[in-house]
Amino acid sequence: MFSGLRQINGQTGMLFGVQSPNVAAADLLEHIEHFLRGLAEQIQSTDDATYLAQRQALADQFDSATLPTAQAAELLWQGKLAGHSSEYLTQLSEAILGTDRSELLAAAQHLNNAEGGWRCLASEACPGAPWQVAK
Repeated sequence: MFSGLRQINGQTGMLFGVQSPNVAAADLLEHIEHFLRGLAEQIQSTDDATYLAQRQALADQFDSATLPTAQAAELLWQGKLAGHSSEYLTQLSEAILGTDRSELLAAAQHLNNAEGGWRCLASEACPGAPWQVAK
């Protein structure tokens, strides 16, 4: 399993890569949806000290001085595709540190409402509503 921010068809999005030899694609998708539906509750139930520590830890992951070169290059390339400047990593860290709990909750709600759309690529047939086959 992996996840990350990616540019897909000119749109910034979260990418989850999941596979299993024993679990059907529809069930994997259900697990991802369950995780996303629980984000707001996780955000709300996290105490302030933990929230601040986790926010700092996330921002630290984008410190260009400590990132491996290949990872920094990939992040900068994804930022460039999204129209960001070469200061993207610094700006990203600052944005993370400036995000308060209410903004994070709003982002989780936007994500769950699929306001930017959701896409699923699977090796099996479409799992059904609300998903639909696109060509």
